[in-house]
Amino acid sequence: MGFISFSMKYYQNNIKDLESSPVSDERIYKAKQLLKMLDDLKDEGYFYLCDQLEEKHSGITRLRRYLADNQAVPFEIIPRIVDANQLTYSGDKLDLETALKNIVRDIQNQPVKDPHPFIEELINFCEWVGYEENTAYVFLLRDTLLPYLYFSARGRNNLYPWLMGRKMLEGLTGEEDVDELIRDPLLEALEEGDVRTFNELCDFSFPRIKKNLEKYPVITSAVKNLLSKIPEKRIVVVESGCYGTFPMLLACFDPRVEIKMYTAVPYLAEIYADRLFTRAYEKVRLFETLYSQDLYFQYADFADNRFLVEKCNDKVVEEKAMAEIRQMLF
Repeated sequence: MGFISFSMKYYQNNIKDLESSPVSDERIYKAKQLLKMLDDLKDEGYFYLCDQLEEKHSGITRLRRYLADNQAVPFEIIPRIVDANQLTYSGDKLDLETALKNIVRDIQNQPVKDPHPFIEELINFCEWVGYEENTAYVFLLRDTLLPYLYFSARGRNNLYPWLMGRKMLEGLTGEEDVDELIRDPLLEALEEGDVRTFNELCDFSFPRIKKNLEKYPVITSAVKNLLSKIPEKRIVVVESGCYGTFPMLLACFDPRVEIKMYTAVPYLAEIYADRLFTRAYEKVRLFETLYSQDLYFQYADFADNRFLVEKCNDKVVEEKAMAEIRQMLF
């Protein structure tokens, strides 16, 4: 059981349903989202699911044919701004929270020549997240760097920027793809448990996540230590979304955690429900491919409960990142 097993069945069932049911705007939209998920995987360098689906079921060909037969076009593939492997980083390890506070302190209000059309959507997302006193807000970077800065620039307190992701887990364990141990139980909940609500998802997946992580006590220890430093009685974890892997990791170890994400993959959208800003999964790459969030900082280390980063040496990346931040803050 896992991502590939679940995804193959999910695509087989949905493609059959599309081909055997009356055409509607809702089904055309579903076909476009199905294809977009595959296109995003390929753009991120994950080809196995796409290859297996096409080889065994002509899945991609059938989705494209369905759209063409109904005079519809796939969602646009948002190109990577630049290959991160082509960039160099400073090598100087900076404390993430300090670096972000310095940006808010030092940035100058200047006209933005080419405003990014998605920034307004991000501001709306921040307003939807809301703010309450005596509540901690954990922003899972890189993808929520701009929302964190938006909150910080408005003098809001109890903000925690955590660069928690695959690279952190790789750094802690020395192994790749450890995040699958967290994500797979979420999919197993759909595949095995007939889970339909968020509480059911938690009840099913949390014991499995904890069991999977028993071989990596360094992860459990790091997560618990981070959470133990938060004194507030309520914790809102903010993320761009898709699967909710790392928000669910935090919720697994602390009942104070609530989740607010921009979006989720279609098969988890109904379960996350009002924890999502939008169900328009196809917009998430706009969220993730901003210069400030995708390229300006990269993970360097995690030590003493502190996230350390390196700053990009490329001046164009810095200029465009600062332009996005100005547009977000002023």
